Formats: sequence, structure tokens, C-alpha cells
Amino acid sequence: MSATVQIRVEPGLKQEVQSIFRQLGVDTTTAVNMFFRQCVRERGIPVNLYLNEPKAELLEAISNVENGINLYGPFATAEDAVKSMLED
Repeated sequence: MSATVQIRVEPGLKQEVQSIFRQLGVDTTTAVNMFFRQCVRERGIPVNLYLNEPKAELLEAISNVENGINLYGPFATAEDAVKSMLED
């Protein structure tokens, strides 16, 4: 079951954000659901995802992978990998 959310935005803003969503491989509905879920998880407005320059955390994670640091795996299935990422 789902609920409908209607919002009004400027046409240009809608086009720009849909372009970003397409580049990220998601549609608007999926992106809004991701945003809402992250708001609930964070109990506030979540950190933004950017197409531009990687953030320091991402650069550190890339470096860790390249250097074999803080790796948790290998995993038997993708489900096991995702479950590991969601654990605190």
C-alpha cells in the first residue's frame, strides 16, 4: 500500500533535479522515498549526495579499499553484503 504526496516546484527546478536523478539511476519517486527513509533514519534532514567532487569520507573509503583497510568480506551473497552495511 502507498500514499500519494503532491508538491509544487518550479518547472526548471523539476527538470534539473530529474536530470540528476537520471544520472544517479533513480526516478523521482525512488529518490523521494530514499530521502524520506533517510530523514526517518537520521531523525532530521540527511546528508546530500553529490555528482560533483567526492566528499572526504568517500575519498577515505576509496583509499581504504585500495589499501585493504577496513574491509568486511568477502560475502557469500549480495544480501549478506547489504546486511553488513546496514548493521551499526
